[in-house]
Amino acid sequence: MADILDNDFDASDRRKRPAFITVLCILSFIGCGLFLLFALYGISSVNEQKKALAQVINNPYMPDFGTNEPFKMLVNYLNWLLISYCVYIANVAVCLTGAILMWKLRRRGYFIYLAGQILLVLLLIPGVILANGAMPLGYQTLIVPGIVAAAAIGFTVLYAIHLKHLHR
Repeated sequence: MADILDNDFDASDRRKRPAFITVLCILSFIGCGLFLLFALYGISSVNEQKKALAQVINNPYMPDFGTNEPFKMLVNYLNWLLISYCVYIANVAVCLTGAILMWKLRRRGYFIYLAGQILLVLLLIPGVILANGAMPLGYQTLIVPGIVAAAAIGFTVLYAIHLKHLHR
């Protein structure tokens, strides 16, 4: 019995996690947490914006916005945002699962993480297209999705470079 306990805690049998993978995983954990908070805040924000739009539409002193094309585009964009924030939450779960597996030096964690990052980048494209029709180009419509896509691609490439340290 004593031999089993000694072997379980013997540091020489364990593989060491490279420092770079440790740093990447910690940054991924932080990023997943921030992204989850961002998505939850986004869901509540979109719901508030939809309530405000409903008040404007139902105001008898306002002109009829129902036939206005930019207004329809804004409503479509808000609907897309709500759907995308819900998918972002699922995406966080996928990426977090991959990062945890990579923390444990499991190779399949990279492929799970990769699938989550591909989903994220593909989800950003329709959002940018819808946003460009509904609102002016700027910080929220181009810069933020560009930074998110660059970070997703960057982390995926950095993990891929160190894939040789991941096993099983």
